[in-house]
Amino acid sequence: MNMMSKNIPTIIITGPTASGKTKLSLELAKNNNGEIINADIMQMYEGFNILKAMPSTEEKFEIKHYLFGVIKKETKFTVADWIKLAKDKISEIHEKGKVPIVVGGSGMYLNAAINGLSEIPDINKVYRHKAEHSYKIKAVSYTHLRAHETGRNLVCR
Repeated sequence: MNMMSKNIPTIIITGPTASGKTKLSLELAKNNNGEIINADIMQMYEGFNILKAMPSTEEKFEIKHYLFGVIKKETKFTVADWIKLAKDKISEIHEKGKVPIVVGGSGMYLNAAINGLSEIPDINKVYRHKAEHSYKIKAVSYTHLRAHETGRNLVCR
């Protein structure tokens, strides 16, 4: 993802929960003509407002915020989906002559934004169906055990 324009940087803030990312991002946005892009997967889901420090309504009014509460809980959403949305917002903010400030604790999202995603080959539909069926019937513990027994790194984290 191109996170820089010719003359305007993109600021990235990451860290654990309750480490002050929101406060820092607001200060940087105020002092650097910035707008904030969310990179915390939990804050992207609509109506899931527990165990996370969301910017207040006043803070969102004062500084433009993007990608908060934009995914319905039943929607499949991947890091690749986030990269596309974030890239579009970064470009939009750069076009306005402002500084994008990407903020969040989802390290996988930020790493993928900076370093890109690995190419993953398509999975044979028969094998995918078998795996999905086993997962639905036997649940996570069986799927983890089976992956461990076969020596395959198939575990979702």
